[in-house]
Amino acid sequence: MLQGLKFLAALSLAVLVIGPPRPALADGDYAALVRDILIARQCGLVDEIVEAGFRLQATALIETGAVTPSGAARARDLGDAEYRRTWRDHGGGAVDPRCRRDGASVAARFRAYIVDE
Repeated sequence: MLQGLKFLAALSLAVLVIGPPRPALADGDYAALVRDILIARQCGLVDEIVEAGFRLQATALIETGAVTPSGAARARDLGDAEYRRTWRDHGGGAVDPRCRRDGASVAARFRAYIVDE
């Protein structure tokens, strides 16, 4: 319980310092969206709300034509490759210090997408 409160306090502080999370990717970059959810998963920050935020953003990108269904498969592969290059093969999982900064930030963006909808 105390760990959860500490995490929420740290996340709130990060939002105050960094600024409010952006509710969606402005440039329609599906690959970045995939990379970000993989980062959040590695950091152990994915719950139902974060997962739903990711899925809704991904669906919105496809429905608005920002990415085609066939382009989504290519972008998914690119996002996965970027995640592997910069995160998976260089970190320590949830104890990686980048999780407190970058992982928390991407999870907050997915949450904000649900809250702002």
